[in-house]
Amino acid sequence: MKATTNVGDLVTIPNCSISIGGKLITFKIMPDIGDSKGAKYGGDEGIGRSSPIPIYNNSDARKISIDIHFITLKQADLKKNREDLWAIMSGVYPNPGQNGAPYRPPTICKLKCGQLFGKAGVCAVLENYSVKYPPDVPWDKTTMMPYKFDVTTS
Repeated sequence: MKATTNVGDLVTIPNCSISIGGKLITFKIMPDIGDSKGAKYGGDEGIGRSSPIPIYNNSDARKISIDIHFITLKQADLKKNREDLWAIMSGVYPNPGQNGAPYRPPTICKLKCGQLFGKAGVCAVLENYSVKYPPDVPWDKTTMMPYKFDVTTS
């Protein structure tokens, strides 16, 4: 697969995206992906044993972290990057309430990147995000958006 078109535009990576509340965020630069899960064990002290027998207690929740890289090559990228950033930010806020409830839980996200998360992708809850606006790249004068920035999610 080519990373750029004949005129130098970045190509969207197929089947690699985050869906948040109906907004599909696609990638033009491969994100850094981390996926972890752990198990917890207790020990049973047997009579006459010098070390405890490990006994499974429970598993930790699966944690997926994605570092998304945004880059601006043309004016239309500024608007898309800003909208994608706002969509990511919205994933940690509760939704408006219904039927007298003050709010509903935040939107469930769907992660896909080839078959890293299975053929259909995986549903996840966005617990936090962090945006890095680097000072060493050009910024847009109107929006103050840098032409390159990174968002870390988990």
